[in-house]
Amino acid sequence: MITIFRLLMISVLTLGCAAALYAIVYKRLSIKKYSLLNILRLAFLIILLWLVTEPMITRKIISKHTKPVSFIIDTSQSMRITDQGIPAQSRISAVVSAMTGNDSVLDYLIRKDIPYTLFSAGEQLRIQTAMPEHANDRASSLIACLNAVPANTGTVFYISDGRSTDTESTPAESAANPVITIGMGNPSAAPDIWIESVTVPSFVEIDTPAELRIYPGQHNIPDSTPVSIRITADKDTVIADTTVPFSEAANTEFQYTAGSAGLHTLSISVSSPGIPESFTENNSKTVGIMARKNTIRITMLATPSWDSAALARSLKSIQNADITLYNYIAPKTDAPFYSISEKAHYNSSAFVRTIEKQDVLIFCDVPLSRFAENDINKIVAFVSDGGGILIFGGRQSLGAGNYMNSPINSLLPVYLSVSDFYQNDYRITVPEGTVSHPLAAPVSQAITASGLPPLTGMNISYSVRTGAEVYLKTSSAKGDTFPLFSVQPTGSGKCAVFSGKGIYRWSMETEASATNTLTAWLKNVIGWIASPGESAYLHITIPRINYNLGEKISIEAEVLDRTFEPAPNAVVEGIAASDQGQRYPVDFVPVSGKQAAWQASFLPPEQGTYKIEVSAVRSPDDISRVSTEMMVHAKTDEFKNLAADWDFLRSLADQTGGEFIPFSEFKDKAQSLKPETVRQVQTISKMVMDYPLILIILIALITTEWVIRIKEGLN
Repeated sequence: MITIFRLLMISVLTLGCAAALYAIVYKRLSIKKYSLLNILRLAFLIILLWLVTEPMITRKIISKHTKPVSFIIDTSQSMRITDQGIPAQSRISAVVSAMTGNDSVLDYLIRKDIPYTLFSAGEQLRIQTAMPEHANDRASSLIACLNAVPANTGTVFYISDGRSTDTESTPAESAANPVITIGMGNPSAAPDIWIESVTVPSFVEIDTPAELRIYPGQHNIPDSTPVSIRITADKDTVIADTTVPFSEAANTEFQYTAGSAGLHTLSISVSSPGIPESFTENNSKTVGIMARKNTIRITMLATPSWDSAALARSLKSIQNADITLYNYIAPKTDAPFYSISEKAHYNSSAFVRTIEKQDVLIFCDVPLSRFAENDINKIVAFVSDGGGILIFGGRQSLGAGNYMNSPINSLLPVYLSVSDFYQNDYRITVPEGTVSHPLAAPVSQAITASGLPPLTGMNISYSVRTGAEVYLKTSSAKGDTFPLFSVQPTGSGKCAVFSGKGIYRWSMETEASATNTLTAWLKNVIGWIASPGESAYLHITIPRINYNLGEKISIEAEVLDRTFEPAPNAVVEGIAASDQGQRYPVDFVPVSGKQAAWQASFLPPEQGTYKIEVSAVRSPDDISRVSTEMMVHAKTDEFKNLAADWDFLRSLADQTGGEFIPFSEFKDKAQSLKPETVRQVQTISKMVMDYPLILIILIALITTEWVIRIKEGLN
C-alpha cells in the first residue's frame, strides 16, 4: 500500500509540473525544444520513481567450486598404526601426511586440488599433533563431527578401530552424506605401558619427606621389561629418574619434600625403552600435593630458672608444636628442676644452623656474650625473612644483656638502656583498647577474675619505637608505668618483648597447667608470631587435592574471632577460580551441631587446577580471606575393549550409504579420489545508489536540462 501511494503521488506531481511548465514556456519555445525539455524531466522523474519504489537490485552469480573431503578421525584411544607393517604413527599424522603430500612413511599422496577438513572424534583427549588451520583442535563426539560436516562436502571418511567413546546408539542419523569407514589399528597386538594410579598424600608438612608410589600397567610386555620412571616437581625439579624391571616398579618408593607452602605439581611419566608403543597419552600423569605449615617449630634458649621451667611446661601443652629446648648454661646441681633440656652445654653455631627450619625463637634471660657476631646477624636475617622472636626479660637480658649494642636491637619494639634490670614488685595493667585482643585477653580476664601476682623484676624501658604496639604495662609502687609486653613487625617477621621477670607466677593460680593464664597467653602469642596471616582465624579443609572429573568436592570452613574463639555469626562466602579464568560461586551453609562451622560442595565443570577462595565476614571492618587449591583430572581409559569393533564401522557405512574398507586399502581409495566440481548459484542484492552509473545518469539529465534552459534564456 505504501509503494502504490508513493507511485500515485509522484505521478500527480509529474503531471502537475508538466502542466505548469507548458503554461510558463508556451509560445516562448519551439515545439521541438519544448518536447526535449519534457523528455529530460520525465526521464529524471522516472528514475527517481524507480529509486523510491525499488531501492534494491538483485542479481544472481553462477560459480564453480570443488567439493571438500572431510575426515573424521577417532583419537579417543590415541591409536597408532603398528599392524600394517609400518613404523608407529598416530592416526592424525597419517591422514595429514596423506592429504598434504608431506614426506612420510605413509606416502599416500592426494592431489592438492582437493580441499579437505579434519575433525577429531572422542570426548577424552585434546589433539596434540599439528593440524591445518581449518581443522578442529579439540576432540568432540562422533555425532557432533557428523553434524559439523558442511552440506556441500563430497566424500566423508571416518577412521577408527570402532571403539569410539560415543554413547549414542544411532550416530548414522546425524550423517547427511555417505560415510566411508576405515578400520585402522589392532590394539590387541600392540605392546604398551601406562600409569594405572599414583599413591601420594594430599597434604604434607613443609620440609617433611612424603612417600610416593607409582603403579604402572602393561599390555603385551614381560615382567622383566625395564621401565623408566621420571618424576619432576613444579615443572623443573627432578625428584626421580630411574629404571627398574616392570615387576618391581610398583614396589619402588619415592620421596618428595616440599620446601614451601602451597600447591606443588608433580609430573610423573613412565616408558619402556626399546619398545615401540602404540599408545602414549596415558604414559604421563600429573598430581598435586598441598604443603602446609601444620606444625609450629619452636626453639627456646634459656638460662635455667623458675621462669624458663614454667615456659617449657606451657610450651609442651601447645598442640601441633615441635619444640626444641636449650639450656644457655648448665643448671645448678642442687636445682635440677631448673633444667629445661638435656642439652646442658649450649653451642652457638649448632643453634644457629637449625633456625632456618624454625618458626619461632624464644630467648629467656639470655645474654648475647656467647654469640658470635656472624650468628647474631643470622638471627636478625631469620626474623627479617619471616621468622619470629620472643624475648623475655631478666638479669642477663635486653639492656642488661648488651642487646642495645647488637644488631638485634634493630628488631626490638622498645628502646633499651644499660643496666636496665630492677628487682621490685611490679603490678600488671592492660592498656585501654587492648583488653579483648588475643595478646592481652587471657591476662585481662585473669586480672578481672582474681588478679595476678606481681612480677619479681623488670627491664625498664621508657619508650617504644614508632610502629610498635603495647598490650601489657606495669606500674611501680611510685605509680610509674612502663611497657611490659610490646610487639613490632620487622621486615617479613615479627618481634615481641616481655620485659618482666617472675612470669612463672602466672602458672600457679590454677593446678591445671593447660588452662592457666601463662599457657593461654603464651599460646596466643606463639600463634600470632607464627601465623602466616588470616589462615590463623579462618580454616579451610578439603578431603584431598586430586579429584576426577565428575566427582563432587566437599569443602569445610571454621571461623575464629581475634581471640581464637568460635565466631558463629560470621558470613562465609566462596569462589572457585579455574586456571582458565572462569569463576564459579561456592555456597556455604552452617553445619548443624557444630559451632562456627560451615560446609559447601562444588562440582568442577572441567579438568584443571582450581583455587578455592573463601572469605569470612565477622563485621564490616573484620574480614578474613584465605584460599586453597586442588586439581581435577579427566580420566582417559585405555583398552576398554582390546578387539577392534569393525562391525560398528560396517553398520555405520551401510546405514549412510557408504562403504567399509580396511586401512590397508586407504592408499588406493585416496588415490582414486577425483575433484568433484559443482555449480553454485549465489544471489547478490545491492542498493541502487551503490551503482555509480545510475548516479551519473541522474546528474547528466539534470545538467542537460539546465544547459538548455540557460541557453534559451529561461529561468
